[in-house]
Amino acid sequence: MLLYTNGGAGNDDLLTHIADQFMYKISNLDDKSPEFRLEIARLYELAAKKKSNCADYVSSLAYSSVALTLLPADRWECQYNLTLGCSIQAANASYSIGDVSKARSVLYDIVGKCKSSDDKFSTLALISQSKSLHFVLHILAVIHSTFFTLTWLTWRSLAV
Repeated sequence: MLLYTNGGAGNDDLLTHIADQFMYKISNLDDKSPEFRLEIARLYELAAKKKSNCADYVSSLAYSSVALTLLPADRWECQYNLTLGCSIQAANASYSIGDVSKARSVLYDIVGKCKSSDDKFSTLALISQSKSLHFVLHILAVIHSTFFTLTWLTWRSLAV
């Protein structure tokens, strides 16, 4: 409510400050009304997007993960758009911090819950990107290993 009365635009610091204050009391939200928990989940989704836009993917992942825990167990049925948004945000943040397996796990969960073909195709495209990143990271590891071995062999031959 504080964010909405303040206009919402250009309030990144205010938004994260409000979200952080709720983070300290998150365990006390269990006994709150579902409507209140839903509003806090929306706040966290917005905070996750703001943090992602600032390339703070660790915080983005934290906010989107908390938002998902605040939603009811049947969140895919009763809060589809919010759940989809938070889940994609969590997958993108995981992907951006290099946790490809977590990103892929979240994305596969999303694919199973998608209600529209557009959502499913978008999610499948993200899965494809995560596989490409995994492949590129593997190639870089092989190149690094090969370079290290060649450097060591060259150094050793010079030392003899």
